[in-house]
Amino acid sequence: MKLLFASILALRLSCFSQEPAPLAAPNYRIPLPEGAAAVRSAEGLPKIDDVWESEFFRCLLTEDDVARTARLLELITTTPKEQLAAGSRAFQRMDAMGLSTLRLPERDLFWEQYGRIAREAAVKDAAALTVKDPARNPTLARKALEGWAMAAPEEAAKWFDERPDPVAADVMMLRPLVVGWASRDVKAATKYFLDHAKPGTREFQDALLGLRDAIVVRGFIPGLTDWFNSLPDEETEQSAKSAALAMVLQRVDGVGMEDAIRFLDGVTNRKLITDNVVSRFASQWAAKGKSPEAMKWALSRPKDDKGNRAGVSVIAQIWAGKDPKAFAQWLLENRENENLDQILLGFVKHLSGRDITEARKWIKEIKSPTIRKEAEDSL
Repeated sequence: MKLLFASILALRLSCFSQEPAPLAAPNYRIPLPEGAAAVRSAEGLPKIDDVWESEFFRCLLTEDDVARTARLLELITTTPKEQLAAGSRAFQRMDAMGLSTLRLPERDLFWEQYGRIAREAAVKDAAALTVKDPARNPTLARKALEGWAMAAPEEAAKWFDERPDPVAADVMMLRPLVVGWASRDVKAATKYFLDHAKPGTREFQDALLGLRDAIVVRGFIPGLTDWFNSLPDEETEQSAKSAALAMVLQRVDGVGMEDAIRFLDGVTNRKLITDNVVSRFASQWAAKGKSPEAMKWALSRPKDDKGNRAGVSVIAQIWAGKDPKAFAQWLLENRENENLDQILLGFVKHLSGRDITEARKWIKEIKSPTIRKEAEDSL
């Protein structure tokens, strides 16, 4: 009995003294679609000793799009932190095989998750690859930084403030930082952006655009307009709010003209809603066949110091060209409109490229000397 007990004890001690078995690549829970192979041809593939690198590599070579994406998502979310660098090496192997322009969505997914998990190590890994081949790897560090900012924004920002090389040379790095940060805290991300970017610079415009899209995904149009309204009203020619106006309006206008009009009418700062802004969007709506609605809105806007209203003449010009019958009927019904001179100016500009004689007849109907001269100059 004592001999048996000693043998069992020795066996157990020997098991504890052995090195732990190395981690193996995961067993996928999502099966391949019927008839699809993970890698249809294994011929010519390099021999890879590292099991994780091999698994990433074979996953990236999976031809079926759905299976490849599903398996990559499983890989990047289940691979241990210390093994994620294997994914970077797998992409480098693909590049060496002449496949550098393939699997671009997969690259973004990987580097974002790598940054989320490995943080500074991931950004440094990506930056090193960018230095090695800038043309092939321009965005890797940006995606890694975005992932890092999603997980630990203050930590990422502290690192970013030091602007280590080669990040310092990339003016597009601010965008992923604030976009990743906005996924957790829009207010803090916006404040950091406003404190660290100068209006009018490429860095500012790029980061502002990314921040807009991050916010509309998070809070939809109501969240986007609330964010816009929270931006400071600065009495400067270039400000975050003035730059954001056109960007925000572009998204709101994508929902519908009525929403865009409500948004514009809700902005009371006349230095933001300039005549150019009103004319640009009114003309876009008119070009899309919404001339009656665009004209109704333009005529409801406040008058300038000369009694004119922005957008009226350009809407008339477009409307007369797209639907002359409807415009003629509307003009007949609105011949007593207080902005008739502006309307006729647009009509004359339409006629100037078609019938000069007819255009001169309508110029005589314009009462304002200033507007009449502008009409004559258009001939």
